[in-house]
Amino acid sequence: MEIKWLLDAQQRYAQCGWRLPLWCSGSATFLSEVVQSLLSHSGQQRVYWLGPGAPESCTTLNARQKQLWLGSECDLLIMNAQQETDWDLLAASAGCLRAGGLWLLLTPPEQSWLTQPNPANKRVLSFPLDAASQTGRFQQFFMLALSAERCGRWQEQQAPQLPSIGDPGSAQRPPVASPYKTSDQQLAVEAIHKVLTGHRRRPLLVSAHRGRGKSTALGIAAAQLIQQGKTQLLLTGPSPHSVQRVLKTAAEQLGLPYQSGLHQLAEGALQFHALDWLLQHKPKATLLLVDEAAAIPTPILEQLNQAYSRVVFSSTEHGYEGTGRGFQLKFRQYLQRQPTGFREVKLQQPIRYQLHDPLEQLIFNAFLLQSAAVEPPLSPAEGLSFHCYPSADLLNKPELLQQLFHLLSLAHYQTDIHDLWSLLEQPQLIYSLQSGSVVVACALVSLEGGFTDGLATQISYGQRRVQGHLLAQSLAYHCLRPELAQQPMARVQRIVVHPSLQQQGLGSSLLSQATEELRARVSYLGTSFGATPQLVRFWQKAGFQPVKLSVFSQQASAEHSLLMLKALQPAQQNNVTELSREFSELLYWQLADQQRELAAELAWLLCQPAQIPLSAAQKEQLQLFANGKRSLMLVEALLPLWLNLVIRQIGPKEFVFVLIRRYWQKQPLKLNQDQLQQLQNLIKYSLN
Repeated sequence: MEIKWLLDAQQRYAQCGWRLPLWCSGSATFLSEVVQSLLSHSGQQRVYWLGPGAPESCTTLNARQKQLWLGSECDLLIMNAQQETDWDLLAASAGCLRAGGLWLLLTPPEQSWLTQPNPANKRVLSFPLDAASQTGRFQQFFMLALSAERCGRWQEQQAPQLPSIGDPGSAQRPPVASPYKTSDQQLAVEAIHKVLTGHRRRPLLVSAHRGRGKSTALGIAAAQLIQQGKTQLLLTGPSPHSVQRVLKTAAEQLGLPYQSGLHQLAEGALQFHALDWLLQHKPKATLLLVDEAAAIPTPILEQLNQAYSRVVFSSTEHGYEGTGRGFQLKFRQYLQRQPTGFREVKLQQPIRYQLHDPLEQLIFNAFLLQSAAVEPPLSPAEGLSFHCYPSADLLNKPELLQQLFHLLSLAHYQTDIHDLWSLLEQPQLIYSLQSGSVVVACALVSLEGGFTDGLATQISYGQRRVQGHLLAQSLAYHCLRPELAQQPMARVQRIVVHPSLQQQGLGSSLLSQATEELRARVSYLGTSFGATPQLVRFWQKAGFQPVKLSVFSQQASAEHSLLMLKALQPAQQNNVTELSREFSELLYWQLADQQRELAAELAWLLCQPAQIPLSAAQKEQLQLFANGKRSLMLVEALLPLWLNLVIRQIGPKEFVFVLIRRYWQKQPLKLNQDQLQQLQNLIKYSLN
């Protein structure tokens, strides 16, 4: 097969510092000939293969080894999408291809690909949907993007088509000194050094699109600081995997051995600690490096910024790790409110290729990683319309899909390709408030439950789990209510209001209207989220009741996962009330043990303490203490009983949270003189 035209095209793209994307479609025989011809001309080039049927000369990429190959490079990247396509890996692997490389997508003929099932959809489809028999919608969506972008097209029995690439000399960048790859990276390292020598409490925000070398910049800076004799350099991130590039780079710069999973370097001069451990123990630090900050909830980042005086926050603006849009809006607003301000460095130049690379633009646009938000009207209180869209309709409404996905990405600190994939493939409902065609608020709702008696029983005994159905399975297994899982139910996965219109009641209005629409469909409506006092109050105000709280906080968010439920049919209300009462009463007893580190304000919101009446003699003892005639030690055993009886009357005050930590959670706190006086005053007030 003659492919000189393709090799010549690669040379032209290499002169621009770009990668060449090519969609090749046809019969299996034709595609095999294309691959064999390319491999015969590959020589010593490194070839990566995604999908089944990899030739022996190719390196197969799979999800299990994703963290290992993400930092590597190749010259030819082949995606075999003839039978199935993992869209998450397809997007992630594109970053491995270096300038002048060929990105080759192999598919059946266009019409066949449009209608064939995608077995990889088993990752996103809920029970009982079968990926092997359901036509994939994402390939239809991706095919539209391929046609719209600067992507080459080679169809069997047709002449290849390649887009014009413009002026090859316009994209070259100036050389930089080792160990830097770009001048942007060098500036970022210099800015990190400035954090140590400049003003305290002035954090640095390093942001970049994927592939700009921001994690490498952290590693270079850490190594240089260690060479200068600095110690107590702390590193954190959403997971140990997410910071391995920093540790690997630092090890290389220091000439130290590196192996995957490493947590420290140079005898502990650089140490990784998980977020929850770091916030609990707060070890001393010369400098704190926070990588992939966009995948960490803003409240956790705020706590880190308050706990440490010299901090670098590094964030991917978008990419397979997550969009980072919510981070950019919320955390930057927080930093702007700080009296000492902050510094920001943006890395624009890609490491492996030049700006305006056609493959990068294809991936960004095809996976909605840089879709621009439509600004809503300033005062939309009037004239908003309520809409309900089945997810299947979004394929034919591309502008609506862009708006919805952009907003939904603001509702959660971790949004990635998997979420878009699920949105298009999984049958779900999307509710929105709109001003004309502009979406100002939206909610993503999944339909769950409806299990047979046998399946619900198996799940309740831990004998079986099915894909999806988080709410129904949790009710059956954790709450041991298999009969509830037999009922149809819905779960609010995400709900979000445009940032410029928040705190105006739009979220509550949308949730209320969606709830009414769902009454004809389901018996229960639930939600699960990382518990914060603000969110718990929002859902409680909407009539939702807590039924389950995770024992351990999530490592990435340091928040406990809370499940809340609302009955949509009067006949089911008693079930929810009983579940919530059992949960709240049990949680009280867990506070001194499993939930000892739970935030005191959450304990106040969620617990129902045991109510044991005080005798006349016990009340008199407390009264004497309040009047200064008894020591604290003599009445301390009575204080939990008293607190349980009056805590709802006192309300959620900061001092009440101190009492919760001391007497509910048995934390080793000692009341100071002012707190002792407050306690005496409260007892006087409550006993009169």
